[in-house]
Amino acid sequence: MATPSSPAAETELKGAWRALVERIKGGEEAVGERLYLLGAGPVPVEGALGGAMTLDSGGGVVLVVGLATASAAAGDQIARQLAALAGLPGTKLREAGVDPDAGGGLAARHAEYFGLAEPVELNTGQRCIAV
Repeated sequence: MATPSSPAAETELKGAWRALVERIKGGEEAVGERLYLLGAGPVPVEGALGGAMTLDSGGGVVLVVGLATASAAAGDQIARQLAALAGLPGTKLREAGVDPDAGGGLAARHAEYFGLAEPVELNTGQRCIAV
């Protein structure tokens, strides 16, 4: 059995994180709700395996952070990331990893993904789900 700090445990956690991101990307309710994945990668949060920037059905930004270890510093760093996201207009979310050649505009693709009658304003709120 792998100990929490062993290389085997770290590999297992990273694999679980990648699997979670793939479930979000595939449209599953991987974290209790369905989210639209904008991008995933490293995030400057102590103890984080990675982060995924997503949108919820209302157009709010949800930062999903995979934490191997939790700490007060990680909480402060997540708060800073959310504050930075709050300053981005919805039109700038494209720069966070959305393929600009996908066509239709991000708001239109978001509406289609969630089956909305028309696009909603994006980035009207920010929150984090730590897993």
